Amino acid sequence: HTHVHTYTHKISTFILQDKKINTLCKSLEHTAERLYPALTQRATTVGNTFIKAFQLFAVCHNTYNGSVLLKDEEILKLETDIKNFMAYYRSSHPTSTVLEHHMHHHMVETLAYSL
Repeated sequence: HTHVHTYTHKISTFILQDKKINTLCKSLEHTAERLYPALTQRATTVGNTFIKAFQLFAVCHNTYNGSVLLKDEEILKLETDIKNFMAYYRSSHPTSTVLEHHMHHHMVETLAYSL
């Protein structure tokens, strides 16, 4: 269990960097250009949607995925960051997921309770 958590932490911290996010999401556009030129515009739109979603999520993830206790003001900022991520995500992905539910309803209260 600990090994899996450590590995997941390293991977997510590595992936959730602006340059990596852009590379990953722009690959949709590049693949469409090569294989399905008629879908290039749609692939660009989808890629850009996910760039913004991953960037907003990264702000949250980088705050709650640390090894230190958060101060009250950091928890309040995280709550705002989660709301920003959720508002954007829901506007572009209206179907709710377990991740959304957990982040929206439990993340901040769990961190606040642990203080």
